[in-house]
Amino acid sequence: MKQTKMKSRILLCSFSAVALAAALVVPSFAGEKETPVKFADLPAAVQKTITKEAGGGTIGAVTKEDEDGKVAYEAKVTSGKRKFEVIVFENGKLKEIEEPASTADVPEAVLKAIKAQAEGGKVTAIDKVTLASGEVRYEADIKKGGKAMEIQFSSKGKVLETEVAGSEDAKK
Repeated sequence: MKQTKMKSRILLCSFSAVALAAALVVPSFAGEKETPVKFADLPAAVQKTITKEAGGGTIGAVTKEDEDGKVAYEAKVTSGKRKFEVIVFENGKLKEIEEPASTADVPEAVLKAIKAQAEGGKVTAIDKVTLASGEVRYEADIKKGGKAMEIQFSSKGKVLETEVAGSEDAKK
């Protein structure tokens, strides 16, 4: 009887440990470790750029993350009905602005490329990415074959980068 209770407890503990580990593992894209940060704690140059790019909109949650080996801050902004993210490097230089895009606002060549990449899967989101240079790109979040991917496209539909959740390397 004691041996059966002991085996049951070990089995229960093992199951609990596996369940807890599974709950704590969240798929993430290559190198994306986000840490919440208070706006007031940001470097002055970062605050200035985010405030400028927000254009009077409400600045919400801010996170610190690694962008291609550099420290960057991502601020969520709401301005009227428009919601977007401002990504700024630690020195205050703007990296990009990301905002959700409807298929009506995405060039036909990009939509065709997204459809080709998502074949057999599902597109869960499309974002318009405007780089500091003014160049516009598009990112599509795709679930395919049990994997979550983020694929970046040029405005002409060329695949620029593919990141797979949980992968350390992005394919460029």
